[in-house]
Amino acid sequence: MTGFAGFLFSYGKSYGTIMEGWGDLMLETDLYASVKTMFEQLGYIVRGEVGGIDCLAVKDSVMIAIELKTSVSLKLIYQAVERQKVCESVYIAVPKDALKAHGKSKKQLIALLRRLEIGLIEVSGQGAVVVFDAVPYDMKRVKSSAKRIRTRIKGEFLNRKNDVNIGGSRGKIMTRYKEKLVLIASLIEENKTSTIAEIKKMTGFHDVSNIFRKNYYKWFERVKRGTYALTGKGIEEYKSLRTLLEGNEKTIQKD
Repeated sequence: MTGFAGFLFSYGKSYGTIMEGWGDLMLETDLYASVKTMFEQLGYIVRGEVGGIDCLAVKDSVMIAIELKTSVSLKLIYQAVERQKVCESVYIAVPKDALKAHGKSKKQLIALLRRLEIGLIEVSGQGAVVVFDAVPYDMKRVKSSAKRIRTRIKGEFLNRKNDVNIGGSRGKIMTRYKEKLVLIASLIEENKTSTIAEIKKMTGFHDVSNIFRKNYYKWFERVKRGTYALTGKGIEEYKSLRTLLEGNEKTIQKD
């Protein structure tokens, strides 16, 4: 990271200004005071409420817009996107506790802001800190880091034989893994017990040993070495899935 973005990021990590009279409830004016001081120490001239922008920092020909809010909302993000039309960089500044309030969704929020090239500043009693800068989003790098996920999703799509899932529905869904279980269970049901070698030969599945070893849904029980039968749970759930797949017999064919 080079230039202003790198400098601001490194500065923000160590910057802090103690705010006097800090109360239990943080106001947008509290955010402004801290953010204003930080940018001024970076050599920017800072003004509040300029053309609808909460905080505008200007240095030479560079204009940076900072939208101040005590909580994160879509309205705040809409405003930040609008400011990108007229400013070189845009940040949102929120209380540190406002980010914590997002809990598990904080990661998704940060990903969204990065995707929109909006920087993030958090403010606490210790001052303003730049969490990350408003920099160009590297989609190529992100896609490259997600290659394994893409491969897994594409494999599931291409290998799945059924089309019984309804998009947008909740609850149990049929996956290629479950399709394999149904076929294996049907073969065991016919013969009461089956060996790994027999199932491999009849299904063409190369991961039969792994399926039995992990036994994720507890459908199978080992009768003796290399030989398996269905558990009571396996019989019940297998029959339920068979009912779901009735009329779509291709779902229990070999790969």
